[in-house]
Amino acid sequence: MQSLLQYEDPRDEGGPPQEIVNVIVLYDDITAGKRALAAVNRITDKRRDIELHPKLWRFDLLNQDSGYAAAMDDCLGADIIFISTSGRTLVPPILRTWLGTALGRENHPVTVVFVGGEEELSETTLHNMRLIQELVEENGIDFFSPLIEPCIQRS
Repeated sequence: MQSLLQYEDPRDEGGPPQEIVNVIVLYDDITAGKRALAAVNRITDKRRDIELHPKLWRFDLLNQDSGYAAAMDDCLGADIIFISTSGRTLVPPILRTWLGTALGRENHPVTVVFVGGEEELSETTLHNMRLIQELVEENGIDFFSPLIEPCIQRS
């Protein structure tokens, strides 16, 4: 089972990184997937001492038993979960179920990053962010989103 997107490290070949960070990227459409990969690339550009190894999963693949299980297997070794939405629709129940299960495991990721439709802070994007944030924080996991600061400034 494959995602529609593939990750290619944008850096030139150089010395080996000091640390490898495994990342799972969950996204709802191509635009959201590309936005998440752009965020991964920004981290890679700024932190040359680490190498990110992302695995990409589109939300709808979680509806298949094999996709759900394979994404959960990928999550076992993940350090970070990126969740990226387009902001057009609410996150599907299967994502909330999958995330709750993943975060409830003993060997869970340490951070969840939410990347939404940043160009347009729609009510749907804000709702999705709050929903994911609550689920993540209930499990005692660190949550980060570049949307939080703009939300605070808008209040």
